[in-house]
Amino acid sequence: MGIRNISNKVIMSRHGAGLNVMSLVVWSALVPIGPFFLCSWMFDGQEAIVASLTNMHMTTVLALGYLAFVATIMGFGIWSSLLGRYETWRVATLTLLVPVFGMLSAALFLDEHITLLQVAGALLIMVGLLVNVFGGRLALLARTRSAS
Repeated sequence: MGIRNISNKVIMSRHGAGLNVMSLVVWSALVPIGPFFLCSWMFDGQEAIVASLTNMHMTTVLALGYLAFVATIMGFGIWSSLLGRYETWRVATLTLLVPVFGMLSAALFLDEHITLLQVAGALLIMVGLLVNVFGGRLALLARTRSAS
């Protein structure tokens, strides 16, 4: 992920606003297919690959569709677009929201129960992000109020 972010940032800075971010994301998504297939062939073997492809259920197809198009293409498209417009340090802090959204998605779609400790962790992450994003402005506002 880190190498992809750096590569996208370099490509986008060289090509500027004329670059189609979605094309970059779609074409770069083709890169891992070869190495992943080779690793699956080496570690699982041909029989496991054939068996998994011939015994595929509709839930597997839907999950693959969601992961391939919604999570990967749209997610990395939005992510790459943000990296192209803003400094990396501003955007990178948003990755802290991944476990929060994962936990909320599991609760909404998989009927998992959220514990008090998980809520506390999510709140701690949110407070940390608020301090990171708005901390400078809040400190400046506090100094101007104390000076007047």
